[in-house]
This record gives sequence, structure tokens and C-alpha cells, in this order.
Amino acid sequence: MLKVWDLRNGTQVKTLFGHKESVEAVALTSDGQFAVSGSRDNSLKVWDLKLGKELRTIRGHRDRVVTVAIAPDNQTIISGSWDGTLKIWNLSNGEELYTLTGHTDLVETVVISPDGGWAISGSKDATIRIWNLREGIQQQVLKGHRALEIEDVFQKQLLCAPHLISRTDYLVSV
Repeated sequence: MLKVWDLRNGTQVKTLFGHKESVEAVALTSDGQFAVSGSRDNSLKVWDLKLGKELRTIRGHRDRVVTVAIAPDNQTIISGSWDGTLKIWNLSNGEELYTLTGHTDLVETVVISPDGGWAISGSKDATIRIWNLREGIQQQVLKGHRALEIEDVFQKQLLCAPHLISRTDYLVSV
């Protein structure tokens, strides 16, 4: 279940039902028109927030979907799962574009760079992986992070801040 709130007056305007199990992650398009949710039922759902209805269900993960991000162009979704994979999807039609493999344990979080060209994922395998989204390939592996460190960095969204991921393809980690 998802609840949609009007932030101007603090009222709940819609409740969206569709997942068979609890929702683990939600991302919104930059224009606020659509939401994408990931769930313990191993699926993603695309929602039209104005109409308050589900547009499509996306399936492909073998375990719960725990992290979702939408590229700045509002056309690409990336999802991370406890199956250890990340998947890149077309938001408009739900088509799977790539499956990103490399993590050896469950994926916990993912962010997309401001230019939409890169994703950074964190996993229980104590790695941070950098992915080229245009080619669907792994670019770099940063080892030696404890899972809690990775989660803390991503929760603070330090890695996705524009001044930390620049167009020069450098990454600053704490």
C-alpha cells in the first residue's frame, strides 16, 4: 500500500493498493507524475499519481525488491534486489533493458548520478559498485566497506550529491 500526501496542507489524498506484500522502496519521477514501488513480492509497480492508479507491474527479480531509483530523464528505472542483481527498466513500457550482476550478496541500495549516466549500488557483500547505465556494464568496484557504512553513506545521499559525482567521472567517498 502507498499513501499519497498533499504537502501543502498535510492531507492524505490517495491510497494505492496493488502489491501482495509490503512495499520496501518508492521513487518518484522528477515531475511528480509517476511513482515506482518495489516490494517483498519481488515486483515493481508503476503508478500514475494524478489518476491514483497502477499502470503496470514489472516482474523479473527472484527475491524482494528493496531499492528503486529513477533517472533524471524520467525514462529509466533501476531496481535492486535481495537476489543480488540490479535491473534497468524502461519506465514507459516496463521492458527490461539490462541485468547488472556482480554483487555476491543482497543489494541494499542504489542511486543514479545527476546526469543519468551512472548508478552506484551498495551490497551486503561489502562492496560499492559503479555502473555505466548507457552500456549496462560494471565500471568499478570499491571493496572494504562494511554493510553498515554503505547503508549510512547512501542514507545520507552523499554519493548522489551533484558536487560529489561530477561530469568528470570522479567519486568522492567518506
